[in-house]
Amino acid sequence: MALNTYAASFYLFTLGAYGKALTYAEKAYANGGREPEPVSLLAIIHFEMGHDAEALRYFTELEAMQPGYGHAYAYRARMYERQHKPAEAVLYWQKYVAGHPEEIRVYWQLGDNYWNMQQYDEACGWYEKYYAVQPENIVFLLHLANRYRELPAMQRRMNG
Repeated sequence: MALNTYAASFYLFTLGAYGKALTYAEKAYANGGREPEPVSLLAIIHFEMGHDAEALRYFTELEAMQPGYGHAYAYRARMYERQHKPAEAVLYWQKYVAGHPEEIRVYWQLGDNYWNMQQYDEACGWYEKYYAVQPENIVFLLHLANRYRELPAMQRRMNG
C-alpha cells in the first residue's frame, strides 16, 4: 500500500476535506494492491459524501476481502437507514451485532429500525436489551418514552 497517499487521505478525511481525501484514497487504492485499508477508507468517504452506489461497491469489495468485517456492516446499515430502508438496515445491524455483541448501541439502532417497520414487539425487545445494560441513559429514556407515547396513536391508525 502506498502509505503516504493513504495517510494523507486519512488525515484529510479526519479534517472533513472529503473531496481531497477521496483523491488521495483513490491513489492509495490504485497503488495498494487492493489492501483492505484503502478500500475501507474509500467506502467510508463515499458514504460520508452521500455517494451510496460507490460506497456500496467498496463495502461489497471489503466484505469479500474480509468476511465478517463489522465496520462494513455498520456503515451499510447506516446507509440503508439514510435511504429509509429499515429492513435492509436490520439485516446489516444483525450481522454487525452477531460479531460485536458488546456494541450495545446497536440494540437501540435495531429497536428503531424495527419500530420504523411497525414491528413493535421486536422493537421493544431490542429496546429492553439496551435498557438492561444502560438503565440510566437519560437520552435513551426520553427516546423510549416518546416511542411508547406514539404507540397508541400508531395502533389506532393501523386498525382504523
